[in-house]
Amino acid sequence: MADTERIVLILAGPLTAGSAPRACAELAARAVRGESGGAPLVEVRVGLAVRADLAAVEALARLRLTARRHGCELVVRGASAELVALLHALGLGRVLLAEGPSAAG
Repeated sequence: MADTERIVLILAGPLTAGSAPRACAELAARAVRGESGGAPLVEVRVGLAVRADLAAVEALARLRLTARRHGCELVVRGASAELVALLHALGLGRVLLAEGPSAAG
């Protein structure tokens, strides 16, 4: 699937309490503009600078809710091993993470 058929969000730095509303607003605006090209997929690429903490989990969960409100599915790619482990421990791994070797790091 080409990037023109999906919305790609890149989260490069630490996620804080203020990050989630901004990222959700960006996602909502891009979904309304139709950037997914009709394909209901949002790919969130997180860098290794995204810490494995509850702020990151909250931001990713809120992004998923925003995507669903706009009729899109959401997958997370590039998460550190620590963030992957935390998402699985909280029961969100299967909901948020893309499967396969590119899901982590």
